[in-house]
Amino acid sequence: MIKIDCLPEVSGDYDVCLEEKKVLGVLRHIQNDFIGICNISRMGKFDLQRKRPRAVAVTLSSTFDVRKILAKASQLKSYDGSIYVNHFLNKEDRETEKKIMKTRYELIKKGIPKNTLKIRKLKLYRGDKEVMLAEN
Repeated sequence: MIKIDCLPEVSGDYDVCLEEKKVLGVLRHIQNDFIGICNISRMGKFDLQRKRPRAVAVTLSSTFDVRKILAKASQLKSYDGSIYVNHFLNKEDRETEKKIMKTRYELIKKGIPKNTLKIRKLKLYRGDKEVMLAEN
């Protein structure tokens, strides 16, 4: 399952066909091969006052397709620089990722170079050593 952020949404009546065309356009820009899509759904409730569009959760037919899409996601910069494709994370993993990003930001503010900090499999590393996460 992948998540597409910042894909514009249609105001008013929800049009499933238009939503599928948008998602297929993004995925085809990344990969021209056949992509088996099982399900497409917007996350959250529609709100006119919302400034950013809701994320789109896309279930693909195989993990192989998910890996190919994620590996080539950087190609979206030439499609529309504001659209991002990521792994779909459950709530617990999103909280962990939030802590990782906060700890990384604090380390960068302390003067540690960005290129020495890496995030792999929901863990933060400085060089080869894992960094302990902040509790808050």
